Amino acid sequence: MGVKMVSFSELDLDTKKKIMGIWKEMNETEKVHFVNQVALALSIWGSETTGKKKIVDILHYLLDDGSKNLSDFGIYISKTLKMGEKERRANKIIERYRLKHNLSAEPHKPLF
Repeated sequence: MGVKMVSFSELDLDTKKKIMGIWKEMNETEKVHFVNQVALALSIWGSETTGKKKIVDILHYLLDDGSKNLSDFGIYISKTLKMGEKERRANKIIERYRLKHNLSAEPHKPLF
């Protein structure tokens, strides 16, 4: 995919299993949207420890909330992070990305 993702070593085993299970169920377009949103966020937050920690925090929140699609990543920025200048900037850019690509404003969750 060309984008260096958050280090898998920063995630606990249970989280890794959940992410891999969701990833396997996603179609290629959803995977690309997830990667693009993470790349946009890291381009603003930086790919060092702080940026990676924010990504991990969002993934934990996404999973804990019951989302079944990693392309929901952008929905969870404002729900997860304290909104400083960089967080607001990333949130706005990713919101525009989501609108441009007609991504859902609601997480993909099972009905029951």
